[in-house]
Amino acid sequence: PAHSAAQSYTLTFPTTAPSSGKALVTDGSGNLSFSSAGGLNLISTSTTSSGVSEIDITSGIDSTYTKYMISIINLHPASDHELRMRVFTGTGGSQAVYTSSDYQYVMHTARVNSSSLIFDSNNGGYDHFPIHSGQYIDSGVANACLNAEIFLHNPADTTFHTHITGTFSLENASDNKMTHGMTASRFKQTTAITGVRFYMGSGNIDNAIIKLYGIS
Repeated sequence: PAHSAAQSYTLTFPTTAPSSGKALVTDGSGNLSFSSAGGLNLISTSTTSSGVSEIDITSGIDSTYTKYMISIINLHPASDHELRMRVFTGTGGSQAVYTSSDYQYVMHTARVNSSSLIFDSNNGGYDHFPIHSGQYIDSGVANACLNAEIFLHNPADTTFHTHITGTFSLENASDNKMTHGMTASRFKQTTAITGVRFYMGSGNIDNAIIKLYGIS
């Protein structure tokens, strides 16, 4: 503190060297540690290039953060269809993917050469959350793909429904035109979400990079 305050305090540095991209963080009692200074904190990366029926993230989603971001990069399907998502509930041996009809969603989509905004929604009764709807990813073009950012809002909370929001872009299967949209979903249970599953409505995922981040 300033000398005029006639006060002092001690800051104790950590005994180990930091890894790349870390900053000094205090615990409020003068003890310093190397940690993320805030923002996006990478938790895990899932990669496939050989064709899989689904990609699961079953760890890293808990009460550590109140918001998580999932980045889907260059996803290419084996056949024309939509990417879907389900959530996992429970932990350990009781963790399981949730397949009951408690997913509600709404989305807006715009496409190149289309003068209208496409609106789609479901009032409940769906057993999954569509990342996009009505606009299939073009599997016939080798370099066509989907990219998206999906946000899980306080998934560990058991008082309120978990909201899932995001944006996406893809090359449409009907004419290979660029398509962009915004989507939001509600998991109509007050059960903690502990994981997510991504899968195609039909066929495999041929290529994808999926990153899970905690937002601090």
